[in-house]
Amino acid sequence: MMSETEADRNIKAHTTEDVDANDLLEATYETEEIKDANVECEEDGLNNESILGKVFDTTDDAYNFYNDYAFVHGFSIRIHTTCKNKGTNEPYRKTLVCDK
Repeated sequence: MMSETEADRNIKAHTTEDVDANDLLEATYETEEIKDANVECEEDGLNNESILGKVFDTTDDAYNFYNDYAFVHGFSIRIHTTCKNKGTNEPYRKTLVCDK
């Protein structure tokens, strides 16, 4: 476990402070976190015809598929909108967009 001073040094190394035209101080913090990526993506098996119109059992399955696909191709995705059932409040549609 890192000591507090060591953690502070690591954060300060990734901190950018900037003063804008209105003399407001803006600080941006970056963190580095390494996560395991288990991506199984065969280039030969994926083409526009096999991806477009693909049906998933859950919105989470769709997100995971496109997130893995985006990772392999060098970009990321995010959820832009979520439509929920008014009665159950369960999501039934999510719009995924490029987050590059």
